[in-house]
Amino acid sequence: MRARGPFAEVGIERRIDRFSAEGWLLAKAALYRDPYGYQAGNQILGGLRVASDLWTPRWRFLLGVVAYREEAERWSGVIETEGNLGRTDLIVETSATWRFSDPWAITASVRAPVATWAVGGQLNTPAIAEVTISRSFDLLGSAPRPAEEPSAEGRH
Repeated sequence: MRARGPFAEVGIERRIDRFSAEGWLLAKAALYRDPYGYQAGNQILGGLRVASDLWTPRWRFLLGVVAYREEAERWSGVIETEGNLGRTDLIVETSATWRFSDPWAITASVRAPVATWAVGGQLNTPAIAEVTISRSFDLLGSAPRPAEEPSAEGRH
């Protein structure tokens, strides 16, 4: 059985003309021990981002920073001298999105660690590159509909 706990997320965004700034925070609390006495450390992840189309009709660019903190694991309530003893990572992120055909877009993004503070033996955080293709959907039907042709009965 895995150690489980609640998640909480909060975010705020501000748009000014062609720019947007965003701050967000995601936390996972490890409240319970598994049957072997293992309890994972609490985790918190937060970031700040700035995005803009930079006066282009089909592009969107993003630059941001992400901080990740994981507390030490516990065994039967005790922090041991080996294992995951906690870490903090500072990561930069950037992306470019091209909306090549509404509602389709392609995004290239990179996340790379710039600093890591770890206690004990830890794995290095790798740089991550992604290419994604996405499609927007209007699930609520709020997009404007094209004007309908009048029916044969309504024509004069």
